[in-house]
Amino acid sequence: MSNIRTTLAAALALLALGAVEAATYDWNHYSEEKTASAGRHQWRPFKNESSTLAVAITHGSAVGVGSVASYSTQYNGHHVAIRVNADGFYEVSLDNGLGDSRKIASEIAARAGATDVVGISLACVSGSSGGGPYTYDIRLSVNGATLQVLDDYSFSETLWGRTWLEANSNLDVYQGEGYDIAAIYLQDDQKKDHSAFIESEDLYLSACEELGITPIPEPTALALLALGAVGLALRRRVA
Repeated sequence: MSNIRTTLAAALALLALGAVEAATYDWNHYSEEKTASAGRHQWRPFKNESSTLAVAITHGSAVGVGSVASYSTQYNGHHVAIRVNADGFYEVSLDNGLGDSRKIASEIAARAGATDVVGISLACVSGSSGGGPYTYDIRLSVNGATLQVLDDYSFSETLWGRTWLEANSNLDVYQGEGYDIAAIYLQDDQKKDHSAFIESEDLYLSACEELGITPIPEPTALALLALGAVGLALRRRVA
């Protein structure tokens, strides 16, 4: 009997997970054009300001290569970015102008013929128009899964703009065929309470709701999985 209760509790928790609704945020739609051109929205987060960029990219029949979303400095091409590598996996690209220039691969594959939501959320810990050091807390994610967490991560100059599908001196532009994009962002530069700095899962669910995208795994799939677990437990009990 205890096994059934345990299974039922797990199933109910799974159902509850499927019923979770995203927190409400006031997303701004910068571009929903179906275009292959790059996008840039100039905005710099200074101390205690925060911002989040979400880019929904619907890949074509074949996955492309290059940068999908980034925050970049005004000069010198320093950045933190999410890109698709030559093997078709998402990776983090870093160049902070302070000796950290690298790419961090993930095991999350870009999905041909499907929509992925990549997100970069950051909060400025220190730095102003008068000078640095420019330090940030940064979260990078794909479909709610965290790619990288960077706390107290410094740049040689302030991050100056959110960009998507854009190249600079140290970052390549996304190259692919038959893909669509939509870019939305959150910006907090008045309250200065980091309210636009959100974690990966909340970012994903809220962006999906805003853009009309069905999250993965779908809630219906979670419900079926939960009911299947209950049925299996009952069958074992009867047997």
